[in-house]
Amino acid sequence: MKKERTPVLKIAFIALGFAFLIAVWYLASYFLIKDGNYFLPYPHETVRRMGNLLFATKAKDTWVAIGWTILRIAIGFGGSFVLAAILGTISGLFPFAKYFLKIPVAVARAVPTAAVVIVLAGAMLAKPTHIDYLPCILCALVTFPLIYEAFISAIVNEDEYIKMSLDLDGGWRKPMNVVGVLIPDGMPFIKLSIAQTIGLSFKVTIMSEVLTANSVSHPGLGSEIVLARSMGNVEDIIAYALLALIMMFLIDLPFILLKFKPKKD
Repeated sequence: MKKERTPVLKIAFIALGFAFLIAVWYLASYFLIKDGNYFLPYPHETVRRMGNLLFATKAKDTWVAIGWTILRIAIGFGGSFVLAAILGTISGLFPFAKYFLKIPVAVARAVPTAAVVIVLAGAMLAKPTHIDYLPCILCALVTFPLIYEAFISAIVNEDEYIKMSLDLDGGWRKPMNVVGVLIPDGMPFIKLSIAQTIGLSFKVTIMSEVLTANSVSHPGLGSEIVLARSMGNVEDIIAYALLALIMMFLIDLPFILLKFKPKKD
């Protein structure tokens, strides 16, 4: 009976948490609007505005912006994943490679992303069309360390008995054994890193779009937020933010489910 009740309680508390968030939003909007500040419209008004952005006069611009944001995320995250998978696997197999990459990875983890945007935007002024893809670089820079460490963990945390068995089959560093055994066994680490970095990719990409809004030729969601602010449509800023949040959740959901592992009876 207790096992049957637990999922229901979890769903109930999740619903209560969501209701609490909406209530706080309504309360904050009420006090701001009461003082003449319309930067935070009521939740129902925000949903209505988001619907207008998606299906009314600005629908074409909104959907094109969504497409460019998703494209930048796909390029940045995809490139980061491939590079991190290769270098992380090599570093897991050969400790000297891990030490060689230790400082570059630490720099990638710690460097202020806003500073990188400013420097790269200045460097790309000669070819402005390249600035359209600057968010891809920022996305890759931020996600690379997490995915890289996940592949290292997938290798170094393999059971020693399995490594010993693989040594009898040409060595545990043999490419076929790495791809066929070590990586599949380490998938929990890799799945977790994907679940952590997909949402992060979305936030970093939109942030970099905001910072480069005045230089890009193909606006994304971040650029639309800046445009709404400059045009005085401050209420649309929260609508764009809500749209980005929903998109992030929809993209992130399958990777969150990757972390789920049914318990054995």
